[in-house]
Amino acid sequence: STSLTAFKYFNLSPSFSYRERWYFDRTEKQWINNQLNTDTVNGFYRAFNYSYSLSVSTKLYGMFNFNGKKVKAIRHVLSPSVSLSYSPDFSANNFNFFDEVQIDSLGNTQQYSYYQNGIYGSPGSQSNGSMRFSLGNILEMKTLSKDTINPIKKIKLLEGLNVSTSYNFLADSMQFSNVLINGRTRLFNKFDITFSSTYDPYQNINGSRVNKYYFSDTYLPARLTNASTSLNFRLNGGAKKEENDITHWLDYVDFDIPWNLSVNYTMNYNKQSITQKLNQSLNFSGDLKLTDKWKIGFNSGYDFDAKDLSYTSLNIYRDLHCWEMLVKWIPFGFRQSYNFTIRVKASVLQDLKWEKKKDWYDYQ
Repeated sequence: STSLTAFKYFNLSPSFSYRERWYFDRTEKQWINNQLNTDTVNGFYRAFNYSYSLSVSTKLYGMFNFNGKKVKAIRHVLSPSVSLSYSPDFSANNFNFFDEVQIDSLGNTQQYSYYQNGIYGSPGSQSNGSMRFSLGNILEMKTLSKDTINPIKKIKLLEGLNVSTSYNFLADSMQFSNVLINGRTRLFNKFDITFSSTYDPYQNINGSRVNKYYFSDTYLPARLTNASTSLNFRLNGGAKKEENDITHWLDYVDFDIPWNLSVNYTMNYNKQSITQKLNQSLNFSGDLKLTDKWKIGFNSGYDFDAKDLSYTSLNIYRDLHCWEMLVKWIPFGFRQSYNFTIRVKASVLQDLKWEKKKDWYDYQ
């Protein structure tokens, strides 16, 4: 594989993939005396497969300038991409990797691979010649702040909005794949929002996908089959921490952060045929510094189907100078249990500890 620039603005990425397998035996089948016989034939055999691909991408920039006192400009970045890929049908006779054998007295036959039992697998039995389309979007806004050193502030309105689909030239029907749309953004530097959806360009009749475009009987280009969205936000006090620096506080307790709260809400919608289903989940966790030596944390959620609290745990930490005390308590539910531990802080002496616990199966 490689990458190069064409006509100054286009990025080309051609690639060729080749895989070779060497086997010292292969499986051969024969229909003899109304019985299917399977033999292992020793020898030296080669089984290979290969594929080609080429992708072309570029970026388009659009700037909308304003004369407002607050908003100065909005920038739109478009990232279109087109890729072509091809791999042949290695079950064709000229490759000699597959064979066809009678399987019953009615004369029915079945195709099989000589290397179906090989530990490195067998070449594929379907050809693929497809074109994939994708389009990425980023939307940013420039505002004027009160900072005299850096008066221009950039705000991301949409961190990403991606649309993609593909078309298989060699398929005998329903050449278009599903259309995927996903995106993400952040509001007020606190709320992270992600969403995704899948659209089928073909109709579904009585629970079966048929080779008839959805727009032929409706004004919509495709039908929604599933969608999901997630909302996350984190609030904390004290010193600011990068997200990658935050670890589970039972593994590392940071007393520089007096309190911390995380909330996650997820919604999933699914409609494959005439039935539809909506699932929702809400999870929240956090911790609170009671004193310079005590910290308490919690983890819980809400089950919208059961209309009750989901898995809930309470965590207590006590700094004992060179030692530390950890308590994890699950007060109710199927996993009801507790774990009380006193151990040495030094990582090389983590096995030096006293532990008292009662597992969930002890409550049964």
